[in-house]
Amino acid sequence: MAGALAEPVGGVVALVRFSDGQTVLASHGNADEGRPIVGDDSFRIASLTKTYIATLILSLEDDGVLSVDDPVADHLPDLGIDERITIRHLLTHSSGLADHWGPSLEAMESCAPCSFTPDELVALIDVAHPGFDPGSHWSYSNTSYVILGMLVEAITGNDLADELRRRVLEPAGVSQSYLIGLEPTLVEPVRGYWLIEGTTPVEYPHSYDRLMTRVDAAGSLVATAPDVVRFLDALFGGRIVPDDRVSEMLEAVPRTPDGGGEPVRFGFGIHHPMDGDWWMHGGGIPGFRSAYLRDPTTDATVVVLTNCSGCLDVDGTELDVIGLATELMELALSEPGGESARGSQAPPAR
Repeated sequence: MAGALAEPVGGVVALVRFSDGQTVLASHGNADEGRPIVGDDSFRIASLTKTYIATLILSLEDDGVLSVDDPVADHLPDLGIDERITIRHLLTHSSGLADHWGPSLEAMESCAPCSFTPDELVALIDVAHPGFDPGSHWSYSNTSYVILGMLVEAITGNDLADELRRRVLEPAGVSQSYLIGLEPTLVEPVRGYWLIEGTTPVEYPHSYDRLMTRVDAAGSLVATAPDVVRFLDALFGGRIVPDDRVSEMLEAVPRTPDGGGEPVRFGFGIHHPMDGDWWMHGGGIPGFRSAYLRDPTTDATVVVLTNCSGCLDVDGTELDVIGLATELMELALSEPGGESARGSQAPPAR
């Protein structure tokens, strides 16, 4: 952990809960120039948000408000989405919908002050004509989770942030997690740094307020590493939704139509390596990278958060957050009281 980053700015926080229950929280580097990073600092955790949003959908299903097999068009009739696409397809990235991330970047770069509404993000792709038959396999689409956020508000009549807090964050007992830009700021996240090739990492030079409008429900959560573990403990402990809903969450879709050739399946906002036992998700936006891994047999858990994207480790290569988390999970499982490390390689972060 010490020396994970070979940079004058940026830092890493890692929380490891070993298979015997022992927990270690470590930090290295800087929150900003002149202030060392600490274990309970808040980070933009990017696509880790998707696991929380998926849990919210399951809470609504458990209350009978919706079924994950409902066609999305039944709840958002004005969206013009293909009627074959269900909520389940959005959750598992198996809708066939394209990802708005690239088109939104092009639009933002051509209009520096621009920001987006969820409707404008969805309008950047063709929701009426998915790129493959819904449910046949998965292809990552941030737009699917933007639509899920819109769906929550349409069904409940409440703000997404309010529903997430009431149904997920409060039952999990987390105190510093919130959807930045979608509700009042609870605590400022640490500064984000990125590496421009051939230079020292610099503070992200653009507006995070505008950037986060491109992310919306797909990745706006701010959290601490301890809060992420509390959420995962509550989720897998059945304290947010019942165990049968968690089991539904873990029904994973293969990466390819024939189910072969790729090592990763996708459940409801959560990855599962085909040849391994760990559930996980990775995340990244400019200035931040994040990952969690969870072993369902022992409850060993790893969370790694960094505020420096593209930054170099001590070997001179880009810091691999997923790789670091995988190494820490292998350590967590090999300690006394745990099983031998069972490491299939975790998938790349998104």
